[in-house]
Amino acid sequence: MKANVRKLYVDKSKNFLYTLVKQIEYMKDLSDDTIEDICYSMKKEYVEPGQDVFRTNDPASNIYFIFNGSINIFINLNMQDVLLETLYKGCTIGGQGVLGKYKTQFLGKAQEPTSLYILEKETLWKLRKELRDLDDAMTASERSLL
Repeated sequence: MKANVRKLYVDKSKNFLYTLVKQIEYMKDLSDDTIEDICYSMKKEYVEPGQDVFRTNDPASNIYFIFNGSINIFINLNMQDVLLETLYKGCTIGGQGVLGKYKTQFLGKAQEPTSLYILEKETLWKLRKELRDLDDAMTASERSLL
């Protein structure tokens, strides 16, 4: 019943989020049902300008989808944070990092008021156990990283 109701509900925000999920290389060919399960498993978070979204050397434990706003990405060079790039609405970060026991290589700070959808690694692994096409796609991507 819940899955049927989800399919009937369509709006611009939901369609945009689907598009963002399909930007993750190993998620681009997943079934619509799987994409829907992924989208409904995310949490939404609002971050203020200057607030850390993720920090260098933290475990890579989330995929971030920028719904509105922007995030400055910094790399540490000679003990100084240097701006590498700015990610805007429609960008994603962390898709590959959650596939292993990696650490975040960058510092991400909100440049302006920013809305994010976050897919936590733990949630992704639970979905993986339930959704065959997701498991197959992640397994193939993990193999390519070795």
